[in-house]
Amino acid sequence: MFKKELSHLFKNKLVVAGLIIALFIPTLYSATFLWSFWDPYENMESMKVAIVNEDEPVTFQGNELTLGKEIEKNLRENETFTWDFVTKEKALEGLNDNTYSMMIFIPSDFSEKASTVFDKDPKQPVIEYVPNQSKNYMFSMIEESMVQQLRSNIADSMVESYMQFFASNFEKISEGVQQLNNSVGSLADGIEKINEPIEQTIHSNPNVSETEKVELISAITAITEGSSNLSSELEASTQELSNVQFNEANLEIAASPLKLDTLPYTKVSNYGNGFTPFTLSLGLFIGAMVITMVFPAVQTFTKPNSFLGWFGSKYIVVITAAILQAVIADVVLLNILGIEVGNTVNFVFFTILVSIVFAITLHCLSVLFKDAGRLLMVVLLILQITSSGGTFPTEMVPSILQKVSSFLPMTYSISGFRSLIGSENMVIMWENIRYLMVFLSIAFIGSISYFASRFKSLKNSDVDEYSILSK
Repeated sequence: MFKKELSHLFKNKLVVAGLIIALFIPTLYSATFLWSFWDPYENMESMKVAIVNEDEPVTFQGNELTLGKEIEKNLRENETFTWDFVTKEKALEGLNDNTYSMMIFIPSDFSEKASTVFDKDPKQPVIEYVPNQSKNYMFSMIEESMVQQLRSNIADSMVESYMQFFASNFEKISEGVQQLNNSVGSLADGIEKINEPIEQTIHSNPNVSETEKVELISAITAITEGSSNLSSELEASTQELSNVQFNEANLEIAASPLKLDTLPYTKVSNYGNGFTPFTLSLGLFIGAMVITMVFPAVQTFTKPNSFLGWFGSKYIVVITAAILQAVIADVVLLNILGIEVGNTVNFVFFTILVSIVFAITLHCLSVLFKDAGRLLMVVLLILQITSSGGTFPTEMVPSILQKVSSFLPMTYSISGFRSLIGSENMVIMWENIRYLMVFLSIAFIGSISYFASRFKSLKNSDVDEYSILSK
């Protein structure tokens, strides 16, 4: 019996080919998945980040302070991301259309606030970090750690500048002490000079001579000059440091000189919401695969009167099942799990549309390629899991997969769902709908062409067409 089974099996080349391909499915899936995510950080330079520098230079301790330009220079030497130095208006446009995954904004008073570090009322400089979380939630988590590292690097540079300022002022204090020692020495000399004539006056004639008067006046003059020099030198040193404050607030800002404000352009509250675009798209696609495998793509149990009737009877069932699976999924996600969406109606509408596109596309594969169509569905599923940007952004996978992603329907369903979760970007939603409609149109034309051709060939043949269709 086993020999007969093998003999019959090898007579059907399509089945043999299908089995051979099936043997490689686990390897294809695991190898492709691991390859696409082997080291996504290698391709992070493909991610675009908008840098807006509005900082204006100020004078600090006699020197021009331009921290914004220094930060810009350091970023240009940093190849972690693709830094686009643009205006704020351009950056916001890029965030809105998903060109940029984040924006870093350096305000106009950045250097000005930095220069107040040793003032009586110091102000902490602030850089604004504006993540676009709905573009890709997982990548926004990576971005945040990268931005924190960037903040730390900038802060270290500022602390170094403040330490140089400390060192400079301590040097001035040291010079002042040396000048004070010199002045005290002059004062001591003057006192020495006055002591001798005073002693002579006391131990000799109480009547003071003219010579002694001269010496006395000379000594007093020396003391006066020494005192005057000491006073002026102390006043100058005090004046230089009179505006420098070293209280607790100054030292606190000097030690932690930079504040990072996170102001999300689009906000996704948690991992559940962040991964919904991918998991929902994947669920709808697998559901469409099951519908296609369970429901006969071509076989009919009633003799068709026309190819439109034959085609329509199949598509009504497929579309109805697709709509029902989408509605059930939305009810659970929205009402039980509590997924946060910008607009419930738009979200449900888009879910239904995606489900229909997937179902009709896979039905077309089944119609045109029969059993081989199922293998194509599996291959398509694997490519979409690895290339559609569901986990890491498409820009971070190998370049070959980046090109493939443009031809995968799930790429556009994921992007569309992201525009509706955490935001309500109707422009991006409709843009993705246009791409999805291309897949829908191709599948529709392919299927209806098959039914028309098949109906015509059966009608012109001598065999009982119904007996063939019902098998």
